[in-house]
Amino acid sequence: MILTEHLAAVCSFSNATMCVPGTAGFIHQPLGWSFLLAIPFSIFGVNFGVAYNMELLFSILAIIFLFYTTYLLVKDQKAAVLASAILAFTPLFMSYSRSSILDTPAVTFLLLSTFLFAAYMKRKSMLIGIASIFAIAYALSIKVDMIFILAIILLILLLDRDKFEGTDARKKLRGLLILVIIAIAVIFPAVLYICAADQVSFGAPSGQPNFSLSYLENNSSENCILAWRLR
Repeated sequence: MILTEHLAAVCSFSNATMCVPGTAGFIHQPLGWSFLLAIPFSIFGVNFGVAYNMELLFSILAIIFLFYTTYLLVKDQKAAVLASAILAFTPLFMSYSRSSILDTPAVTFLLLSTFLFAAYMKRKSMLIGIASIFAIAYALSIKVDMIFILAIILLILLLDRDKFEGTDARKKLRGLLILVIIAIAVIFPAVLYICAADQVSFGAPSGQPNFSLSYLENNSSENCILAWRLR
């Protein structure tokens, strides 16, 4: 749809190259992942192999970003390796690491955001802070569920060892306030989209809410089942 029709919409009926006229409609997820897929599609052509390899690339990046995020937060290389290994060998992550679903790239940008924000807390660099904000915004542009990333960022801000202290503490706090203002401006459109997406049931299991912690419980159970089968 992006390449051929120049529309940010879901196509209900199509052939391999075009959408049936009049069938484009609202999609419950934003188009961040579709836009990223459109880039290699425009170079290598539209096919599943390109999408699967793109997903694999983002799976690898997720593991790398998790390692560096963990290392920055706990300053322990062994803990960072363990965290990355747990993600890499999580059954659902392994199952979907070469697919075309948008969950994996969403998690990759989530981990990129936390890595950049952890780096900002360490160095208090405005450039790194702004990069973190735009990474958060792009994570939200991939999947509406990524709204919970704001809670993770808040936890890092409150619990990180690198506090706003010293003779230049006020300057650093002013910088943080500027970042908050930029974040509100950049993220606000994504929040509006999430509000709109929550008004439709498309994308959620029949009779289930669009947002619920019960999905975490279901995924955890499925991970345990897959792990047992892979043992």
